[in-house]
Amino acid sequence: MTLRDMHACHATQNNFSRPAGLGLSLAAALALAASPFPAAAQTAPVTPAAPAEATPAPAPAASSDAMPAPAAAPTPAAPAAPAPAASPAGQAAAPAAAAAPAAAAPAATAAAPAEPVPEAAPTAAGSGPDTTGPTEQNNGIWYTAEGNPTYKIADDGTLDYGTFAGYIRYTAECMTCHGPDGMGSSYAPPLKDVVMRITYSDFTGIVAGGMQDVSAAQTLVMPSFGNNNNVMCYLDGIYAYLLARGEGKVDRGRPPKKEPKSDAFKAAEDECMG
Repeated sequence: MTLRDMHACHATQNNFSRPAGLGLSLAAALALAASPFPAAAQTAPVTPAAPAEATPAPAPAASSDAMPAPAAAPTPAAPAAPAPAASPAGQAAAPAAAAAPAAAAPAATAAAPAEPVPEAAPTAAGSGPDTTGPTEQNNGIWYTAEGNPTYKIADDGTLDYGTFAGYIRYTAECMTCHGPDGMGSSYAPPLKDVVMRITYSDFTGIVAGGMQDVSAAQTLVMPSFGNNNNVMCYLDGIYAYLLARGEGKVDRGRPPKKEPKSDAFKAAEDECMG
């Protein structure tokens, strides 16, 4: 075969292979189009991906039916050293110390209780009754050296007439409020005790001018007797009688023995009563 013949044969082979190669390409294209996978997936080799590091899945949400996860055991704390037990004296002192501030406030503000008034008042002039005893008689009434009315009782128990007249007038004019024998009542004080706490001058001022005693429980009003001759003309005798009762020298009730009314007493009485 000549060189020309070889070229002609090669050209013929090329012309023959082109349709076949074209047909193969069309068939392959149709096959790839009909396939659900992309061509790259069929033709390219699949390279396995490197395994990813496992991500821990989130813990499932707890529900009322799920078993709760066991709680981590707490780390035991070191036991504290027990406090020493307080002695009985210490236990008693602690509440007392705690109550001390509360008790201190009332103690600071509360007034000290008043001392009871003694039955017998001081004998010093100006601080209570004058109990120095009778020294002189004037108009049938006995007086002390300071000029304050008083009583006189003989050794046989006979009472001077001025003090006896005071008992009569007290019973007539004062007993209604102040009770029999100067013992007091539910709404007036016992005058036998009152005269042991005040002077004669205080006594006459209260009787003549009256007095009002206002308290949380009640209001007591003593009227004025300054214009009542049945009281004022016998006031010194009334005071002497109450003084004798306050000192316990005259018993309750009508005195059993008395002196007769003197002329001097009768003259002073008539002059005062008019």
